[in-house]
Amino acid sequence: MKSKEFNQNKEQVVKDRMEVGTKEFNEFQAILLNKFKERTAERKKIIKRMALQFKMEDYL
Repeated sequence: MKSKEFNQNKEQVVKDRMEVGTKEFNEFQAILLNKFKERTAERKKIIKRMALQFKMEDYL
């Protein structure tokens, strides 16, 4: 990966926790939900499993 591409991808990473219920969080969630709707059925399953894994890790 070229350094320019890496820097562009790096900028898209969420670095800090967001407070749930804020306007910023709701806008971010809406963007993610729209992108999720565009995915294939197989990709949606993978994303759901990853989300469950993150919830389980956060719970522990």
